[in-house]
Amino acid sequence: MLKHNPFLNYSRLKNKAVSNPFCGPLLEAVTYDYINCSLVQEKVSVYNCEILPTYEFTSSFLVDILKSYLDKRSLDKYSSDKDSTVLDLGCGTGNGTRMLRRAFLGKIIGIDQSASMLEVAEYKFHQNENFNQELEQALNRVDEQLPERLREYWDTFRCETVDNDVTFLQHDIRTLDLQCLNEERQASAAISNHALHWVHEDWPQTFTSIAGVLQNGAPLIWTTASDFVDSRQFPSEKYSWRYSTLIEMVGEKLQERGFDVKSYLTLRKPIYTEDEVKEIVDQNGFLCTIHTPILNPKDLRYILDFYLPLAIQGLINTEIDAVELVVLNREIVSSLIRERDNVFTDLQHKYDVNPVFVCIKK
Repeated sequence: MLKHNPFLNYSRLKNKAVSNPFCGPLLEAVTYDYINCSLVQEKVSVYNCEILPTYEFTSSFLVDILKSYLDKRSLDKYSSDKDSTVLDLGCGTGNGTRMLRRAFLGKIIGIDQSASMLEVAEYKFHQNENFNQELEQALNRVDEQLPERLREYWDTFRCETVDNDVTFLQHDIRTLDLQCLNEERQASAAISNHALHWVHEDWPQTFTSIAGVLQNGAPLIWTTASDFVDSRQFPSEKYSWRYSTLIEMVGEKLQERGFDVKSYLTLRKPIYTEDEVKEIVDQNGFLCTIHTPILNPKDLRYILDFYLPLAIQGLINTEIDAVELVVLNREIVSSLIRERDNVFTDLQHKYDVNPVFVCIKK
């Protein structure tokens, strides 16, 4: 299980109208965390430089934006007020929660509908005493071992979260209310890192529900993927790795092998524009501002090993299992390297572009 990329389930699940590929059993959540700690990024700021796992990397930008917003409005009390509450919506395995805990002293509530994701999150925050036993049983069933890199990541994470005021709640973010939060008063702020796009068909209901658990004037800072929302400043076709000449060449190679291939220009094409999202949010409890997107540079090695199989799966109209897909990926890359001297010359399409929205509760 840990050898397979759960994102490979995405296309297949979308065809079955399943909105989220990460609501499965425990090993799926563990694999998600393994991918997170394997795809590291360098976060450079005025004060320091840090290598962060990919979801901590994007979450850290949301936390920075949140703190900047609160500072501008002289609401920095949320950073030191232990009576305030900040929500991490769609918290998954607690990676964004970790970034919030670094920045805010008040209560933090991580919310996710996946029980297995929350099992991992609670373990990482010292709230799941039975986790190692449950994980060992799950690994034994599929004859797997826990990667050392993942264990090291968890150990580092847990050293940072020994003392905290974090709680986790299993709930659908589309139907939030104060009763389910077990809170008497509304929260001071919220973030959501790469989660709200999974309920995009229910955005009106979702944003109305989120607004109901936030104080008037409270900020919701969230980011999404370019598969769902296209950035006006950094449009996918111009900057995303999915539209590089490498992907075009891969499509040509697949055709040579007899596959029925879609145009690479339609590969996970964004569903919405930023303005369309803003209009939906504005109509459902918030005033929405389009923020500068997060540009998430993709290392060539990760594109070849991790992202390219996803692209191949999206390009072909044939069902193929994960093992076959990995073999096909390696064969195509090898043949391109042998035959073409321009296979890696496209230096512009090297990003995941993550649109960001700053929404203020009316």
